[in-house]
Amino acid sequence: MAPKKPVQMLVPDYMERFACIGSACEDTCCSGWTVTIDKPTYKQYRNTKDKELTKLFDEHIKRNKTNPSDFN
Repeated sequence: MAPKKPVQMLVPDYMERFACIGSACEDTCCSGWTVTIDKPTYKQYRNTKDKELTKLFDEHIKRNKTNPSDFN
C-alpha cells in the first residue's frame, strides 16, 4: 500500500481566534454547509456502538456516491 499523501489546506489567520457561538449567532453564513470527511473517519463513525450517535449519523452523515474517493 502506498504511503498517504499529506492533505494541503489553506486556512485564514483569523481562524485561530474564531469561536462559534452557535444559536447566539445573528448571522447564517454557515447554514447549509457540508463537511467532507475521509473514508476511514466515515467508517469509524458508522461503526460506533453508541445508539444516540448512530441515530445522528443516520440522519446527518451521507456518503458521497457521485464522486467517491478515500478523501471524499
